[in-house]
Amino acid sequence: MNGMMQELDRKFMEVAINEAKKSKARGDYAFGAAVAYGAELLAMGGNRVRTKNDSTKHVELEVIQYAVGQRMERYLTGCTLYTTCEPCLMCLGAAHWAGIARVVYGISQDDLAEHGKTHSTSAFRYRPSPISSRELIRQCPDTIHITLQQLMRDECIAILG
Repeated sequence: MNGMMQELDRKFMEVAINEAKKSKARGDYAFGAAVAYGAELLAMGGNRVRTKNDSTKHVELEVIQYAVGQRMERYLTGCTLYTTCEPCLMCLGAAHWAGIARVVYGISQDDLAEHGKTHSTSAFRYRPSPISSRELIRQCPDTIHITLQQLMRDECIAILG
């Protein structure tokens, strides 16, 4: 990977991390995401599962939907999704259907499961996907054409608290 791409990856992961911090400050889960097309930031946001009282308000879905509106195109070909947590099945599906070919994430579903063992409460239930995005992509190489890359794991774990 070239230096410019590494620099952009860090820049946009920092955007996602800042959105996760805002999400946590407003009483929601500490997850953030961004969608970029090259050096252009199309969308960013934080999780709204608790504040909207809707288990489908994962931040990845919201930023994908907003980015589609920004581009005025159904597909986000050439875009990268940056997210502080490896996408769950629902969010990986949304990235797949939107045509996103690359996802950069912070913590893995395994990290989320470990966090949930000691930090889940009645208000905050940390439940990992039953199958990780990594495993699903491995099992469906002819169908799901998304490249995953982990970046800034420690910074994303620190936000969870």
